[in-house]
Amino acid sequence: DIAALVAASVLRTNPQAEVIPFEGEIKKVKLNPKASIMENASILAGIRGGSTACSAPMAHLNSRKANIDAIIYISDNESWKDGYGYGYGPRWDQRTSTTLSAEWDKAKNRCPDAKMISIDITPNDTTQVNDRVDSLNVGGFSDDVFNVSSNFLTGTGQHWVDQIKATSL
Repeated sequence: DIAALVAASVLRTNPQAEVIPFEGEIKKVKLNPKASIMENASILAGIRGGSTACSAPMAHLNSRKANIDAIIYISDNESWKDGYGYGYGPRWDQRTSTTLSAEWDKAKNRCPDAKMISIDITPNDTTQVNDRVDSLNVGGFSDDVFNVSSNFLTGTGQHWVDQIKATSL
């Protein structure tokens, strides 16, 4: 539901955005950028997947040689269908690339200024792509995710760790 609401909100304010829902593979849906956020979110929430292949949307974009400015992933990041376990972290070999990380590297060769945000709605001790200058991992979800994401994409503000420390609890 979080992913559906955020994707519908992004589409509503950025009608040129492409929403690529996925589970074990990408799912084709027809969304209307002029429709209400709740209408599009309802369509997206209706997918109700069961498996996860976080690389599927990026592989789809790469196969089309799409021009990417920014990509926002919203998932539980447990990409077990990709074949590399859940991702980078203490349980996995740090030298092994996840499938999403490999696809992201291909996209970066084509679109060197692109940035990626991965919002892990069930944060754990793994990630699909390590933090680096062009990729940001966010664990959990609150209203502050929008500000952290905007600051990262525009290159303004502090690093996300500094923003978290500055957030009053």
